[in-house]
Amino acid sequence: MQLIPVYPGIRIETKESVNIILNETPCNLQNSQRLEALVDNCFVGKVKFKDCNMTEIPESIYIQSLKNKTKTIKGVGTALIQRVIELSFKRGLGGKITLKAAHSSHVFYWKLGFRIEPYYNPIQRFKWEKELTELAQEMHIKGLTADDKSVLEDPRMIRAMERYPDKTADSLIKLARKNDYKHEIILKAIQSGIPRADTSIVGYTDMYLPEESIQIWKAILEDPSTKEENFKKLANIPQPTT
Repeated sequence: MQLIPVYPGIRIETKESVNIILNETPCNLQNSQRLEALVDNCFVGKVKFKDCNMTEIPESIYIQSLKNKTKTIKGVGTALIQRVIELSFKRGLGGKITLKAAHSSHVFYWKLGFRIEPYYNPIQRFKWEKELTELAQEMHIKGLTADDKSVLEDPRMIRAMERYPDKTADSLIKLARKNDYKHEIILKAIQSGIPRADTSIVGYTDMYLPEESIQIWKAILEDPSTKEENFKKLANIPQPTT
């Protein structure tokens, strides 16, 4: 078992500094690796990941799962993510990381510099995209679905369906929500200041480290004393649109 460098953590109740030790352990998933986090020889978290290939050459590291098993130690998840980023650099992948956020993990990843994958969305090419996004937000607030009569008769939906007669109202709303709507929910959760704010409505979301985040992480790894300052920068990186 290979011992990996120690990372800093804090015992929440006493504010005491602790050492988070990461060990590489066997993984039952093919081509995957697993790191376990230990504090005082107690298991506190783990991450599973693998090299992600779109061709025969790995392009990034894909995080398959990350679990924090303690509510008393702060910094476990961050330590696990930092180690995976370090490995991405060491493997010549340039710090590139991808993952699928779920439940209420979106805020955690956002604060570490991850952003929603800006997949190609044809609706964003038209001026009426904004009004359809507004309709989607109103539907969420009012608890409406795309099948409701008021939504189908809304002029904004009618204009959208005229432009895309082959798409259903439901698929158009999902496209409108794809990027902008999701990241706005995450930002509102951060601004609320509520610990572990619920963002489950965002659902499963592909996230990645954009180049600006990668450069900040590179600075953190080169000079750990800049971590606090650079973490603030990571949280404020805008959502890329392309």
